[in-house]
Amino acid sequence: MIKPGGFRVSAKEVEEAIYELEGVHEAAVLGVEDSVLGEAVKAFIVPKKEIGGLGLDVEQVRKALSRALPPYKLPKYIEFRKALPRNESSKVLKAALREGKTISDPSAPGETENDEG
Repeated sequence: MIKPGGFRVSAKEVEEAIYELEGVHEAAVLGVEDSVLGEAVKAFIVPKKEIGGLGLDVEQVRKALSRALPPYKLPKYIEFRKALPRNESSKVLKAALREGKTISDPSAPGETENDEG
């Protein structure tokens, strides 16, 4: 549960709204520290490759989400990624996202990128 400014926001509800947008391949939502709200909603979005992310920019995502979610549930921060970090079971590693680790960061737990053949 994310608590921006005293409200209660379900990450899953925001993720489901993001998945309704055309051009979204994957999404993860979590709460991040915010000096004004205490905690703010942050969305990580992976665009579909066949579309190349066309039509997916921060303002268009915010505008589309504003039709589906009340203002307090809208992500304050939106970050586009090539991929989301996952563990061996393919679960998204939200802790790694919170810490700013990327899929190619070898110190991120459960992530492997082997160039050795």
